[in-house]
Amino acid sequence: MWPRLALAASALLVACEGQRPVAADVPLDAPKGVVAVIPMHLASRIPLIEVRVGTSEPLNFVVDTGFEVNVVDVDVARRLKLPLGPEKKEDAPGGGVVTYQLPPQRLGLAGRQVEDVSFTAIPVAGFGALLGRPIAGILGHPFFAKFVVDLDFNAGSMRLLNPRDWQYRGAGKVLPIRIVDDQVLVECELEMPGPRKLVASYKLDTGSYDVAGLALNYVRKERVIGPGVQEVVSAGVGAGGKTEARQFRAQTFRIGPLSVDRPVLGYVVEANGFEERPFAGTVGMSILRLGRLFLDYQRKRIIVEPVASAKHTEDLSGLMLVTSPPDFSKVVVAQVLPGSAADEAGLRAGDEILRIDDTEPRLESARARFESAKPGKVRYRRDNRDDSVTLAPRPYPPR
Repeated sequence: MWPRLALAASALLVACEGQRPVAADVPLDAPKGVVAVIPMHLASRIPLIEVRVGTSEPLNFVVDTGFEVNVVDVDVARRLKLPLGPEKKEDAPGGGVVTYQLPPQRLGLAGRQVEDVSFTAIPVAGFGALLGRPIAGILGHPFFAKFVVDLDFNAGSMRLLNPRDWQYRGAGKVLPIRIVDDQVLVECELEMPGPRKLVASYKLDTGSYDVAGLALNYVRKERVIGPGVQEVVSAGVGAGGKTEARQFRAQTFRIGPLSVDRPVLGYVVEANGFEERPFAGTVGMSILRLGRLFLDYQRKRIIVEPVASAKHTEDLSGLMLVTSPPDFSKVVVAQVLPGSAADEAGLRAGDEILRIDDTEPRLESARARFESAKPGKVRYRRDNRDDSVTLAPRPYPPR
């Protein structure tokens, strides 16, 4: 039931008190078909907006097409005194999670209110360590199914459109989708060295940092990893805990008009049974952010408009960096890929990054810095001792 979430980000919204409600079926009198325009921010490539649950303060919610339910963090639900239903145990990537159903809630979004939104309460606040800011919840498939949703990553906005009278008039590519168990599947093309072109259905997942993450059973069935393809052991984070994965470099990955050459892809080898899926894998934000997406689930389609100014970049350090509450100011190494630039520089898991190029970093700025191939001086703290190294970023696995 539960998909993997990789990374996320945050944004500011206009307060919503005193505004007229938007019913679950969307009113016909929405001006020009636009129900709401919501500021959206990409931090570490993952979209996040601010939402009010009932009369709450603005809360950071991930915009995640890959999640089959809407989620509010269980501790946030208790703090807001939301009534929790009976406790249930659900399987999730990395392990099990305890869940609670909530009665329908009213959401405030950019001066509008959406009534009768279903929610499940699970622990998701821990994702804040990956994102550099507090996370209170996730907007998933049931929310997006109510509207046509315009995700303009370049402009930093999410528009909710009335599906009854909205018509697309742009020049984007229309891609048919299938919706199976509240999972949106779209056809993508994977090209491996050889060349071998593999066309299959992938789940649309704006909650994933990757270009694409493949299912283990698909990798084995299609023999994706052929001679000469170098793999790297890595770790990930799912709703239920840690996962083990492999990374490798493909020839090309495409979704409609968007493509990335020589992308780093991955697949999970251990995730509490979630490493095997009835589809090829997930397609994530490292490629989706290169375009503007219109999610038109009622017409069984998405529309993709390429953004000419959007360029693909990737981490060149081999570092997985995290931070921690309450102020999310520290930057700590959670993982170092063996053989990467960071590994060769001598950085290790647990090191606290104090300065990069004589600048005190935040999580997002540190990640962005290591997408550049320019060598940099990294000052770090290990076992209460400070030291520094020169890190020379480079593509890993090699291109």
